[in-house]
Amino acid sequence: LFDDTSIVNYSLTIHSPCVDTGTSLFVLEDDTLLQISQPDYYDDAPDMGTYELLPESINYFFLNMNTGWVLASDFDTTEIIITDTTILGGELYYRMPDWYTYEIMNLFRVDGNQVKVWNGESGVILYDIGVPLNTSWIYNSDVGSSQITLVSIGDTIETLAGTYDNTYCFHRFIGADYEYYDWLAEDGGLVQRDVITFAGLRRYTLIAHIYAVDIEANDASGIPNGIQLWQNYPNPFNPSTSIQFDLPSLGEMSLIIYDLQGREVKVLYTGEHPAGFHSASWNGNDGQGNSVAAGIYIYRLQGPGFSQSRKMVYLK
Repeated sequence: LFDDTSIVNYSLTIHSPCVDTGTSLFVLEDDTLLQISQPDYYDDAPDMGTYELLPESINYFFLNMNTGWVLASDFDTTEIIITDTTILGGELYYRMPDWYTYEIMNLFRVDGNQVKVWNGESGVILYDIGVPLNTSWIYNSDVGSSQITLVSIGDTIETLAGTYDNTYCFHRFIGADYEYYDWLAEDGGLVQRDVITFAGLRRYTLIAHIYAVDIEANDASGIPNGIQLWQNYPNPFNPSTSIQFDLPSLGEMSLIIYDLQGREVKVLYTGEHPAGFHSASWNGNDGQGNSVAAGIYIYRLQGPGFSQSRKMVYLK
C-alpha cells in the first residue's frame, strides 16, 4: 500500500501491513547478515519498504488515491473520495469533493499534527490534533471567516463501519444558522459529522470506507470486467475491517466469514447484489453479536459459478 504511485510516491501509507514488520537483526550460523540500529528506523521495527513511515504522520485523516468515506444520515448518503493530487506551494495536496457546503474546499494535505486545506493562496489549518482542548483558530475561506475549536477528546463513536474510541471532535462555527461538528478517529478518519442549520440537526455517521481499486480492470462504463474479492483492509485489524468486492453484473451472491475449521462465523451478506464496487465491514462479532477469539479467519465471496476466498487476522 503506497501513497501514490501515479506520481512515483512509494512511501508506505499508515495502513500498510509492511509498517513495523521488518527485522532489524538477522543472524545465520553465527554470521550477522543484517543489523540495523536506531535511529535508522522508527517504532518497534523497520518498515518493509523503501522509506520509513515518518512518525509525525497523523492517523486521523488518511490520504491516498481512490480512498474515501461513505457517510449516511436519516435523509441521504454522501461519498467523499480522493480523486487526484497536485503540487501547490511546493507541497503535495489531495483533491476530493468540496468538504463543506457552499465553499470551494477540496485540496487537503497532512502536515505533522495538522490537516491543512488550500484556500487559494496558501495552506491553512482545518484540523489540529496537537493542540490543548478548547483551543480555537480562524479559517479564512472564499466566502468569509469561520472559527474552529477542538471541543472534545476521547469520545466513543459507534458506526456501521465499526466502533471508534478516543476520537477528536472539532466544532466549526460559520454563522448563526450554519455550523458543524466533525469527529475524527484513528484508522477511520471522519467517522461522524453533525450539520446544524436553521432547520435543525442532521447527523452523518460512517457506514463504509472506500479503498483503491484496480482501474485497469474496469471498462469505460466504470463497471468491473470481472468478479474480484480484495484483501481486507486493514489487516491485521482491531476493532473493525473493510472487505471490498467487485461484481460485473447483477446476481445472487453471499459473503460469509468462517473459522479455520470451516465453521460459519458471520454472514455479512446474502442475496441479490447489483453490479459495481462494493464493501462490507466486520467488527469481530459472530452472528449472535458475540466477540470472536483472536486469530485467522476466512472470508468467502460465492455465487453461481464462482467462489473466492481470502484470509484475515483478527487481533485483540
